[in-house]
Amino acid sequence: MDSHVYEGIQQAVAAGIGRPSLALSIFTLVILAAISVVAILVKAYVNKKAENLATKSDFAALQEQLAENTRLTEGIKQEFSRQSTLWQSKL
Repeated sequence: MDSHVYEGIQQAVAAGIGRPSLALSIFTLVILAAISVVAILVKAYVNKKAENLATKSDFAALQEQLAENTRLTEGIKQEFSRQSTLWQSKL
């Protein structure tokens, strides 16, 4: 390597060229912290939305089951009522 190039590199390193400044490092840390906070908030939002969607889906399924049980119960009540009426008329 040429001695002039070597001296130029030594002077640049001594002057701080090639080293990131403290302000740049702090700025980078602030940006990374902001990105982390936003990522955490987005994750929490998506998780809550997914939970709400699952709850709605479960609620709809439970409503359908309740309606089916109600229909079956009413059918059984009607059948017992009919049977009771037939037995009473025979007596």
